[in-house]
Amino acid sequence: MLHGHCGQRVYLMSLTRLACICFLLATWAWLSGCSSIAEGVTTALIKSGGEDEKQEQCEVVGPAFQGMGAALHAQSEESPVSGKGQNASKTKVMVVHGIGPAIPDYSVRLQRNVTRELGLNVRNRRSKRIELRDPEFEGMDLGTLTVSRYLNNEGTQEILFYELVWAEITAREKRVLDYDTSERYRSRRASVNHIAKEFLNDRISDPLIYVGDSHLKILQSVDQAMCWTLYTDWNELPDGAAQACDRHKVASVDDLKGYQWVVITHSLGSRIVIDTMEFQARVVLKQFQSELDAEKRDKARELLQAWKDQTIQVYMLANQLPLLQLGRGEPEVVGQIDSYCRPEGGHYEERIVKKLQVVAFSDPNDLLSYAIPPAYADEHMDSRLCPMVVNVSVNVVPTIDLFRVGEIADPLEAHTEYDNNHRVLGFMTKGVGNEEGEQAAALGCEWLKTIED
Repeated sequence: MLHGHCGQRVYLMSLTRLACICFLLATWAWLSGCSSIAEGVTTALIKSGGEDEKQEQCEVVGPAFQGMGAALHAQSEESPVSGKGQNASKTKVMVVHGIGPAIPDYSVRLQRNVTRELGLNVRNRRSKRIELRDPEFEGMDLGTLTVSRYLNNEGTQEILFYELVWAEITAREKRVLDYDTSERYRSRRASVNHIAKEFLNDRISDPLIYVGDSHLKILQSVDQAMCWTLYTDWNELPDGAAQACDRHKVASVDDLKGYQWVVITHSLGSRIVIDTMEFQARVVLKQFQSELDAEKRDKARELLQAWKDQTIQVYMLANQLPLLQLGRGEPEVVGQIDSYCRPEGGHYEERIVKKLQVVAFSDPNDLLSYAIPPAYADEHMDSRLCPMVVNVSVNVVPTIDLFRVGEIADPLEAHTEYDNNHRVLGFMTKGVGNEEGEQAAALGCEWLKTIED
């Protein structure tokens, strides 16, 4: 959350620049969608520069990391997954969208691409859907969580996708902008400008709402989604219910150790997820530790201890952490990663998780994505989360010569095609520099391995 008027001014200045970029994206989207222009102008421009697409660029900078397929391959081939099998390790993937409108099942393409990479060809016929609630906001709709289940043919490997739609929170506040795009103004505004205005109103408003009074509502939405993801299994999930997740009625610690947890975010979603984790570190964990009920307090401490041995994988598509850091305050604990995350560190027992593995994907031609600077984790992330950062710079769409005087890449597709790119999918599922082999080389990428001092 922002601190002080100065921080808000800096943030609003960045959003002004963002508005200009979004206008360009909206105009490009309109041009790309107009068949007559595509045939009469765009095609001519592209072909006049030559039809050969430039080689896609790809570089990985960071330490080795395992993809989400590692745990699946480690599962016992002899013990089929059946609800909560003792020997069946599971993978749970929470998906969090970014700016703009979103409806349930928006991540179906991502889910299918990931499961195809992992060889999971069986799916439960129906997904389960939960309307999120929270006692802090009694009676308020905090979004929708859709859970889908995938398995391999033998039933020995399982992934549960928990897809969160938090856009319902911001949609209510955006209604104040409906007058601006009503027929009263449509008839007085140039057509391309009107399309761009609708595009801006749908998207530029989300970061503004997020830093406003709805900040905690969105954090609670993600917090509730995390609770359902972490502490329930497929057979325990309600379907069609509108209810809150109760952390005090969670699975056993042994169940918590039996799966890996993965988060996939897009654009603003990356900021929201990190904020939620830091929010939990600052508030939720303190509430657990101060719980008056002895039985609940003991269970909370047991779970907290189990979390200290967990590695959480976070894959950030079209990452925006540096942009959305502007004008913000810092977490409670920064610059002490070694002290909290190395066994010999003085605060090692106070860590929250063993490792927060952040893999940030950015296309240099995506106007709204950013690589994470080398010192970012030390200076701007809570040290108790033990963050480890890997940057993957990859062209998710090709660049094309334009009139032999320059190059161009579709900026809209450069922001939206990460979940459909074979390299991005390869790194998410297989990692780099591990037992899966030379994954970077296999994908035609250069890996610059980083080490600690």
